[in-house]
Amino acid sequence: MSLLQGCSFRLGIKPVRYLLGALIAGAAIAAVASPLDVGSQHKARDAVGLRKANMEMIQFRAGELGAMIKKKMPFNAKRFAAAAERLATVTRWAGEGFAVEHMTSDSEASPGIWKDKARFDKLMVAMAEKAEDFRVVAVKAAGNGQIDDASRKAFKALTNTCGDCHKPFKD
Repeated sequence: MSLLQGCSFRLGIKPVRYLLGALIAGAAIAAVASPLDVGSQHKARDAVGLRKANMEMIQFRAGELGAMIKKKMPFNAKRFAAAAERLATVTRWAGEGFAVEHMTSDSEASPGIWKDKARFDKLMVAMAEKAEDFRVVAVKAAGNGQIDDASRKAFKALTNTCGDCHKPFKD
């Protein structure tokens, strides 16, 4: 069984799409050593690409963690801690691609983001804070060799922030 087939079986997702998204996101994030000034790029395609890559990374890590929490994937303490660390990191960057209003025909972002930017920014900060809260308890749980109730609660609180933002701000 190939690595991709194994991921598909364990995670129940389209592994090629997520792995490619993760690779693209990694390349985009690696290219951005400091906060990105999207307005200076003058290309909506670049801003939308950055947003999509970052959201793919968040979705991939949350999917991996959720699969372990829901026992759809075997618990691996090292992988659980690493995924929580990475998720906390990428959520801190989630708002960077939204600095200036840039849209393309394939963008799923609502123009309402820039009409209520203060609310949107607050939701981005809340997601990053919940991801950090989850990271703290997830690393502790991994050190104890099992997923505990604190990790489950913190993960639920984190994933609730996704809907808090997607409902009003995703087309």
